[in-house]
Amino acid sequence: MINKIKTIIVSKVYGKYAMKNEEWYVKRLKTCEGCVFNSKNKKDKTFKEKVLYFLNFFNQFCTLCGCEIKAKASEIREKCVINKWKNI
Repeated sequence: MINKIKTIIVSKVYGKYAMKNEEWYVKRLKTCEGCVFNSKNKKDKTFKEKVLYFLNFFNQFCTLCGCEIKAKASEIREKCVINKWKNI
């Protein structure tokens, strides 16, 4: 768990800016853009999701794992919890 938290923190600080031109990163973001589990695609958020939105600095996040999408997608070692990135 500690390693995952560390990975997410590092990706929030460095990753989403460093990877913005990488093809795999762009594909991951596009995949998440239309996903039903993307927080921006969910109109009525639970209390937990509202807290996660705040903790992700008001950025889009995955409602399944709670990670900020741009940050998680920027880390090559990370995986989508429902395997949507398996071929990317």
